[in-house]
Amino acid sequence: MSIEHLTGAIHAPLRPHARKLVLIALSNYSDQDGRCWPSVQSIADIAQLDRRSVQRHLHELEEAGWVRREPSYQDGRQRCNVYRLQIEAIRGATAQPSRGDSTTAPGGDTRDTPGTPIGTPIGTPIGT
Repeated sequence: MSIEHLTGAIHAPLRPHARKLVLIALSNYSDQDGRCWPSVQSIADIAQLDRRSVQRHLHELEEAGWVRREPSYQDGRQRCNVYRLQIEAIRGATAQPSRGDSTTAPGGDTRDTPGTPIGTPIGTPIGT
C-alpha cells in the first residue's frame, strides 16, 4: 500500500462518495508507482458495493483521468486489468486552492462535483 496514494484518494474531491470509496480501495492495493491489480470483487468487498457499481465507478474514474487501466495479457489472453493511479492528477486536485481559485480535476479542465456531469468544463452553466 502506498500512503501517498491512500492520502490523495482520501482527500480527493469526488462525488458520489461510492466513487471515492472505489479510488480508496484501489489505493489500498497500490504500489509506490500507483499500480495495482485487484479483482472487481476485492474492490467491491472493501467499498461495500456490488460488482456492477464498482465496474461503473472504475469506468468513470478512468474517464475523468483519476485512473488509467492497462490490460494484462498472458499467452495471448487477457488475464486482468492493471490500474495505475494518476498521482499527479490526484495531487493537483487535492491541493487547497486559494479563495476564488478553481480546482482542476484530473484530465484538464473538468471537475467531478455533485450534480455536474463528468466532463463538464469548469464554469459551464448547468442545465443551459
